[in-house]
Amino acid sequence: MLASPKMLYLIIPFFLFIVIIITRAFVKRDGNSTSDIRYQRRKIPYRILMILSRTIIITLLIIALAGPYKDITKELQGDPKVHILWDQSTSMDLYDTSFVNTLEKELSKRMDTEVSIIAAGEHSPLKQAILLNTKKFENLLIISDFQDSTGENILELTEKAISLNTTISYIDLSSEMRDAAVTIEGPTKVWEESPTRYRVKVNTFNMNAYELTFSVDEEILLDGFYDQEWFDFELNFTKGNHRLMARISTPDHFSENNIYFKAVRTTEKPLVLLISKKTTPLLELLQQFYDVEHMASLPASLDSYYAVVLEDMPYKDIGDVNKLAQYLEESNGLFVIGGFHSFDYGDYKNSALETLLPVTIGAAKKKSHNANIVISLDRSSSFQSVVSRERRVNEETGEIYWVDVEQQGKELNTAKALAVEITKDLNRFNSLGVLAFDVNAYQVSPLVPLLTNKQQIIEKITQLDSGSGTYVHIGLVGAYEMLKGTGGSKNIIYISDGLTSNEQHMHTLRDTARTLGLKGIKVYTVSLGEYYNEELLRDVAMLSGGVYFKASERNRLNVLFGDPDDTADQAFSIFPIRSDHFITKDLDFNDVTLYGYNQVLPKHERYMLFATETGRPALMASHFGVGRVATFNVFQSDGNLGNVLSSENSRILTRTINWLIGDPERKKDFAISYDDAHYQTPLAITLHSVTYPSFEGFNFTSLDEDVYSTVVIPETYGFEQLLGEEIGVNYKKEYEQPGLSERVLNEAFADTGGKVFKPENKEEIISYIIEVSRRSITERDSYRMPFLIAAMCLFFLEAIIRKLLERSG
Repeated sequence: MLASPKMLYLIIPFFLFIVIIITRAFVKRDGNSTSDIRYQRRKIPYRILMILSRTIIITLLIIALAGPYKDITKELQGDPKVHILWDQSTSMDLYDTSFVNTLEKELSKRMDTEVSIIAAGEHSPLKQAILLNTKKFENLLIISDFQDSTGENILELTEKAISLNTTISYIDLSSEMRDAAVTIEGPTKVWEESPTRYRVKVNTFNMNAYELTFSVDEEILLDGFYDQEWFDFELNFTKGNHRLMARISTPDHFSENNIYFKAVRTTEKPLVLLISKKTTPLLELLQQFYDVEHMASLPASLDSYYAVVLEDMPYKDIGDVNKLAQYLEESNGLFVIGGFHSFDYGDYKNSALETLLPVTIGAAKKKSHNANIVISLDRSSSFQSVVSRERRVNEETGEIYWVDVEQQGKELNTAKALAVEITKDLNRFNSLGVLAFDVNAYQVSPLVPLLTNKQQIIEKITQLDSGSGTYVHIGLVGAYEMLKGTGGSKNIIYISDGLTSNEQHMHTLRDTARTLGLKGIKVYTVSLGEYYNEELLRDVAMLSGGVYFKASERNRLNVLFGDPDDTADQAFSIFPIRSDHFITKDLDFNDVTLYGYNQVLPKHERYMLFATETGRPALMASHFGVGRVATFNVFQSDGNLGNVLSSENSRILTRTINWLIGDPERKKDFAISYDDAHYQTPLAITLHSVTYPSFEGFNFTSLDEDVYSTVVIPETYGFEQLLGEEIGVNYKKEYEQPGLSERVLNEAFADTGGKVFKPENKEEIISYIIEVSRRSITERDSYRMPFLIAAMCLFFLEAIIRKLLERSG
């Protein structure tokens, strides 16, 4: 094999260069003389010899430059050695770790044993500590609850471990202690009288139920015994500061995490400008949440408004639209709502306003066929039969215990079922191909028209078996090979958990997605499995211009790949396409019945947040410079918004305007922003100030024009005054997730070759360490030297032959 096979292309230009140099006469002779003709004829064999020898020499040198090599697998019998990494952080107090010293003594009798403390006290940066102790050809045995107080994903360590041929195993800890930790999730800054959602969340360990109290400004909203994980509240706050407090009263191991404080500060309602020529029900809705000014056209200045809303406005009546471009460049927002006088009805086509919007004006053309689609299905080892641990409760005693449960290909069966459902839902005029991938790509079905092949494709999908490891990028490379050379729209539906132990493969997957996007191929990623790398799958979709979905959202793929149908005089509904945007995330939305639709096309599919059931865009959102723009081009038969304005559905409009507004204090001379604070933990504070902040005892760093930052370390629990604001100071992150991380418990570090052991399994641990010490490594053996020697020998041989020929005349 060659490290750089493309180097071989250099042989062709070098060959042509040699031919030209050797055959061309650089010394001018009398071409008409008889002696010259004889001379030229005698030179022909000589020149042929020179061309052949020089070509072979150059070819040998180029092959040497291309790096010929062979991978050789070697078996190494290493010395048995184990490195115990012991987490002694406070959260480990839930477990009895007295066995560790005995375990160390037993192991040290049979092998080289080392013990390192990777965390202590109330700070446990486990990922970083384990990374520092991960060395080549080492066997790690970790004793930890795997709760990283810095929030790092410990499972990412597997990438480093595999690259170093290091195995990671851990001890399966058990405990009879119980604990619960409470948190309050939600913003610390809201505007007054604006409904805001908060979540009280309880993380439990060995507890079936707990007593919880939740209060807002001492008004109790929850008080009783509960067994659920969280509670959602929609709260309205009057002007001023407010205190939220949640408390668990059930006795447990750690008392520190039984109470949570959140200080909420209200700001004045942001000023929003509504431009509409009619008396509109929208005005009444907006006045509940914002300070609203209603006008019939744009005023002379827009400086005081956080967002501008145009409802059903003809282009000619809006006013000076050029103001809006400058307005958006100053970090403001624009919301354009449709009707019988806007978009295609309002002469937006080819106007200055159209250039600001995330849509172009016009109807989608009907097609005889839609798209070329390849379903790329992950069949890797993470989808094979696995043994996972599940928590069970003894109904008589209430005792919590764990059992091993074998899941027979559960994830692969789910993946196949999903692929079948997607195939059934796709427009019959699409062309569809299917491949499966693990470390290689396998064609399940070639790219063929669905019209005549749908049933055969479905049968082939259902017969698919699980494979080996995961090369996540192979799924895109194989799909590209199937799409290459086809005409029309090209799309890949990538179904995977995105889990891999190889960091380079993740980089390659992202690079491949970016390259496919440049070639006009969109990748639609669908996450699957109990655990999946959502960040990676989102990146792949974004880089290619596609969209990320969860498995439960597969019906949205049918919308994207369906031909838009004519909705004139027909009722239709809308639903969210993307669930990862601020506007759509966790948005409760009831069915709506609409009749009106403005003909628009998305400038980019990623901008589409809501669509009609027939695939037409409904809500689009994008950035224009540093500003934000959204369009809503569906309406009721009377030109208004119908039941989109109902109490629950209206959140689609208020969420959109909140996104357009951004920071509700960005136009003030002074504003302060911060997150929840934790005891003796650095807290970053950001200030917007037209002058350098002046607070005794604080130093500020300039981040941008009128933006400053400082860091403080709270030294008391509860509500505390800081820089003129009240903040809630809570327990340290160390106590937030009591018990062993279930994600690590289920996934472990199997990709490194590691295992899970019980504390008493000393002999099993010893046998395993001795076995894995026999390692297979693959080394690259270079073969450059033989080609270089051959080239040198041929060169000297050619020189000798030339000398002999010259002597012979």
